[in-house]
Amino acid sequence: MFVAAFDDRPVTPEYIYSFIRNTTAFCDLNYFSPAQDIATNDKFDLSKSKYKLITTDPGGLPKYHHAKQLFDDLYVNYSTNPDFLGRAWFHRWFALNAATITLSSNDYICLLDTDFLIGMSPSDVLSHCLLSADNKDLQFVADWNYVSTKGHDIPNEILPYIDFKYNYPKEIAPHITIMTKSFLYDFCKFILTAYYSPGMKDHLVGHFFDQIGSGRDGGISDMSALATYSMLNHYDHTFNIKNLDTLAIIGNFYYFYYSEIGEAKDWKILFQSDGQELQIAGKSKKLIGVHFQGSAKTFMSLAYDSSDTDGVISRAICDQHLETLAKREAKRAQMESIAIANASKPRIYRMANKLKREFGRSIRENK
Repeated sequence: MFVAAFDDRPVTPEYIYSFIRNTTAFCDLNYFSPAQDIATNDKFDLSKSKYKLITTDPGGLPKYHHAKQLFDDLYVNYSTNPDFLGRAWFHRWFALNAATITLSSNDYICLLDTDFLIGMSPSDVLSHCLLSADNKDLQFVADWNYVSTKGHDIPNEILPYIDFKYNYPKEIAPHITIMTKSFLYDFCKFILTAYYSPGMKDHLVGHFFDQIGSGRDGGISDMSALATYSMLNHYDHTFNIKNLDTLAIIGNFYYFYYSEIGEAKDWKILFQSDGQELQIAGKSKKLIGVHFQGSAKTFMSLAYDSSDTDGVISRAICDQHLETLAKREAKRAQMESIAIANASKPRIYRMANKLKREFGRSIRENK
């Protein structure tokens, strides 16, 4: 399976090194990024990784620039997220399509979020899904919530029997998506020819207003486009990872952390060299992975704090981590406040204080 991740920033954020080190313990990773600092980072060692990291500048992918330009000419940011972020989410699909032009239509491709730590290879995830699915011709596998209409949740099993126009598209989570090459190709074409077409404007604006009109953040993203496309075109060939009985997935670590289970003290997540395990009150379940979305990215490095290969996250460890971050932030704010206060003083006053400090230091050194 072709496994990939995308980041268009010129400098690699620190948390991505945890992502790369973790992913290459389970599979080869194709990492699309223009950043040049990965190979020169002396803190980053992949010598113990079982698999390869293949880095590629997306700008050099076949005809990627042309597809990207087509999209940029159409894109309207119907979202509270910054424009550059919304574009990047869509760009990754065109980069992924450009990188896989030699694959056959039935070959599987996996796109991972860079803040998702997998606990098994995506090929193993797909195998579990195929064993559990009624339809073995799966075109798309992901993690999503139920569709809601008129304030009620509707199980996805009965969606084919409900008038679609009265339902909001299901919310697909971005942390792990597995699809065939033909699904990926057609989804990219759908974005350009249908999703941002004039006829869809009322739908997109309406979806956006459902968010901001209710005081919520969000709006249209690549995930809402993916939800619409998969439901309209491939509903019978999709599989929700949440339907796996034998495996678990933590789709948002902070949601888990502040849930009733997370508030308890009797859980831990083991990050081992051969996989992840969620233990709750002495009972354990194998994890597909953990998504450290948003500000939860600061927890990713904790998975490796115990040793070179294994780590653990527990309630106590996370509480201590948050306390350390709070103290660090308080100190940073204090130093910033002092700097602002000093900058606001007259220049002659600052020079006098500097001379006083230097004079005092000279007296102490000559004693």
